Amino acid sequence: MTINVKVVAGAKQNKVEQIDNTNFKIYTTKKPQKGQANDAIIKSLAVFLHIPKSSLCIKKGLKTANKIIELS
Repeated sequence: MTINVKVVAGAKQNKVEQIDNTNFKIYTTKKPQKGQANDAIIKSLAVFLHIPKSSLCIKKGLKTANKIIELS
């Protein structure tokens, strides 16, 4: 299963919004430097979905705000 994620890096707080079954908007306080924001969104999404971080993988969009994440 894949989900689409819109990331807002450098936000004032960490927050996950579920738009529908496969679309999410994630706010993270981390800056998009050296993969810090990517690590933070994987962690936030794993907590929100109640699954281990190892079950999530960014398939597309490592350097963009729009990402496709695969759940295994």
